[in-house]
Amino acid sequence: AMLYSIIFPGGGLFYTEHYILASVSALVETACFIIVLSEVICYLSKLAAFDQGIAITFGIVLITHKFANIYFSKQFVKEYIPVL
Repeated sequence: AMLYSIIFPGGGLFYTEHYILASVSALVETACFIIVLSEVICYLSKLAAFDQGIAITFGIVLITHKFANIYFSKQFVKEYIPVL
C-alpha cells in the first residue's frame, strides 16, 4: 500500500478498497501537482505570471497530502487486511 501511495495519486487508498476517499484524494493530489507544475513551467520560461507563493503553498500541500495518504494507507492495511 505504501508503494502504491507513493507512485499513484490515491493508490494506497484504492489498494485498501476505500474508493470514495481514493477518488477525492487522487483529484486533490492531481490538482495540486498540476498547479505546482504550471508554476514551475512559468518560472522556467520566464513568464510574468509566475507566483512563488502559490508554488510554495501548493507544493507544501502536495507533500503533506502525500505523507498523509501513506500514513492512512498503512493504517488501513493494518486494520482491514489480515496477515497471511
